[in-house]
Amino acid sequence: MIIQKKKKMMMMIMTMIMRRRRKMRRRRRRRRKRMMMMMMMMMMMMMMMMMMMMMMMMMMMMMMMMMITMIMKQVREVQLERMSSQL
Repeated sequence: MIIQKKKKMMMMIMTMIMRRRRKMRRRRRRRRKRMMMMMMMMMMMMMMMMMMMMMMMMMMMMMMMMMITMIMKQVREVQLERMSSQL
């Protein structure tokens, strides 16, 4: 009887240890997943920032182009006016 009980106890302990190990493994995996998620989020944020920067740059370029065209138009108008006045 005593031997059987001991065996049962050993089995119980073994199962407990195994369960704990599994739990630890799971936790580790979860942590890894979390880390991966964090990394992905960071990457996404970086990409978004880059996109925003690019958009800003494009907007700036467009604005510059618009300004240049406006100035050119004004200059042309002035030139035309001068030409007409000369004539």
